[in-house]
Amino acid sequence: MPARSELIGSDPLALLALESGLIRGPLEDAGAQGDSKLDTQQRAAAIGEPVPIVFGKRVGDYGGVLISPAATEARFSNDASNAVTASYHLVLSEGRIGSIQVRDVFQRSCRVGSHSQTYDRRAGTWDPGNYVTAQAGYTMPECPYYCGTVGLYTGMSTLSFTVTVPNGVDQWNRQVHCFIRNGMEVPRLIEGSVGSSNNFADLVNWSLVNCARLPSNLIDSASLTAAANFLSTNNLTCDINITKSNNLEDFIARVAPYFLLAQTRNDGKRGMRSLLPLNANYTIKTTAIAWEFLFNEDYILPGSFELSYIPLSDRKPFVVQSIWRQQLTDDFGIIRTSEVRYQNEAADGPYEQHDLSEFCTREDHAVKVAAYIRSRRKWITHTARWVSRSQDFNPTLVPGDICRVRLERNVAGMTPGVHDYLYQVDRITKTMEGDVQIEATHFPIDEQGRSLVALDVAGTTGSGIL
Repeated sequence: MPARSELIGSDPLALLALESGLIRGPLEDAGAQGDSKLDTQQRAAAIGEPVPIVFGKRVGDYGGVLISPAATEARFSNDASNAVTASYHLVLSEGRIGSIQVRDVFQRSCRVGSHSQTYDRRAGTWDPGNYVTAQAGYTMPECPYYCGTVGLYTGMSTLSFTVTVPNGVDQWNRQVHCFIRNGMEVPRLIEGSVGSSNNFADLVNWSLVNCARLPSNLIDSASLTAAANFLSTNNLTCDINITKSNNLEDFIARVAPYFLLAQTRNDGKRGMRSLLPLNANYTIKTTAIAWEFLFNEDYILPGSFELSYIPLSDRKPFVVQSIWRQQLTDDFGIIRTSEVRYQNEAADGPYEQHDLSEFCTREDHAVKVAAYIRSRRKWITHTARWVSRSQDFNPTLVPGDICRVRLERNVAGMTPGVHDYLYQVDRITKTMEGDVQIEATHFPIDEQGRSLVALDVAGTTGSGIL
């Protein structure tokens, strides 16, 4: 995934939505990304096509990903009875992946053929080419004549697949599929070792390190490790096959909110943080929230406080449909849809659909993300921005922290009032004059000081009907 940023140098507010955890709009009409197209012709790799990244780990009854790798080489031959033997050399993934079991290799939806797997070199010993000859009394099989050439596969996991089919059966040209239980080996932030992982923070860390565009001292390992612990504690797992080139900024911005995470830039370092308040053990905090700093007239420069209210049309009742992938142990993934709404609300829609099937294999993960989307739109009413002179909060306040803003309102002809809200800090920047500018999102709480969004997310669980 290239790491070129298309947002550097843009207006400071351009990143606000991404860093505050706003999930982008609902899906356009299209099939689920995690759906597997089984009965298709074997796909050939194109020159310049990126090497896939297969990331994931099956734990218990959850996880893993079915891939449909492209062939870089092929060999075709037939015998006297016109039975066709087809061999394909397939590129599975960047890096080393776990061993693929015999039962996990398919052609169409059938467990057929034989395979051999390796890393950092070519799998198989056969020579590519079309060796089919005409046999008396049989129709000549229409096998391709251009079958590729032997190549180097440095740093890749590859697989050789061979199948023989009788005369008149065209299954030899069908797509090969592999169920990957243990994806690419990466440094694991929590364990401190190298191995397969289903933790999205490990994927982000690996991407930042290997993009070669970011020095190691600009990667916020502490925040990434905290994010990894949050994901592990709350069973928000990632099983994904990345087959297309992505701008790394765009990829993280699109996917991270579906793991209840947001990007951070603290002192120039790239990292991630939870979108929800957490306890010390990384569970979602559902008790009273303590704020880090109180901003009032003593700190906020006169005339600098700005509010931007969310239109009521964006806060109307709706149903969130969350699409995810139920990954069976010895079968193909099933695309599922879970609906989340408030009780006695939006019984007939409208509906907003979000596709998590590319990486989500747990129902609870899917419904908690849906609850987060719905809850934010119900309770958060505005965002704020203000400027303050450098004060004691400078060394301690970072994006993700909760602060309180309390300002007196004295408007001519009106009863004096108070603006008193909690906010979650999204960005902290410096103005040309050296003052501190803070951009923050309303952090709604109940009468006991508990986060309304956190209560909704923590209290939402799946039906468990699989």
